[in-house]
Order: sequence, then C-alpha cells, then structure tokens
Amino acid sequence: MEDHDGRVIEARAALEEARKRDPAELSAEELREEITRFRTYVRWLIDLADDAADTEYDEEVSQVMIYGGIYIAPADTFKLCDGCLALLDLVWEGQGCPPSASAGSAA
Repeated sequence: MEDHDGRVIEARAALEEARKRDPAELSAEELREEITRFRTYVRWLIDLADDAADTEYDEEVSQVMIYGGIYIAPADTFKLCDGCLALLDLVWEGQGCPPSASAGSAA
C-alpha cells in the first residue's frame, strides 16, 4: 500500500529534499510554504493510519499487521517447531525473549 499511494511517494520525496536544506537558510516565505506542506503530509499520515485501523483481518490467515507485529493463525501454530513454540509461549506469557534469542536477533 505505502509504495503505491501517491501521497506517500510525494511526502517521501519532499522530506528527502528538505533534509538537504538548512532551515536557517530559508526565507520567511519559504519556511511558511514548508510548514504548510508538512502539515499536509501529517494530515495524510493520519488518514493512512486511520485507514489501516479500519482494516479488517482474516483471523484464519497468518499475516504481518499494518500497525506492526504479526498475527499467527491458530492452525499455523501447529506447524511451528518445538523451539519456536517455546519462544512463542514466553511472548504470550509476557516474559519476552530469552537472552540468547534477543542477542541473536539484534545482530
């Protein structure tokens, strides 16, 4: 979705261009234009996030969630190996990953 939405493409390009310019070198009129443009981009971001929040998911299919994280369908948990199930149990219990798994995933 994000790679095909014209709003996202335009906002990314403008942010990349703005990153190259020092705000201290902009005139008052250029600053006003930039602030107005970025307010528009924030409004677009809110619209996109709102659209994502309204998206319904099929609970029978494992998937990456738009807002982050993953959903593993109940039928797919049976396909996980014992080590993955043990790690998943820790996450469900709110204990997080064991130290060796956390260190390995950070690399």
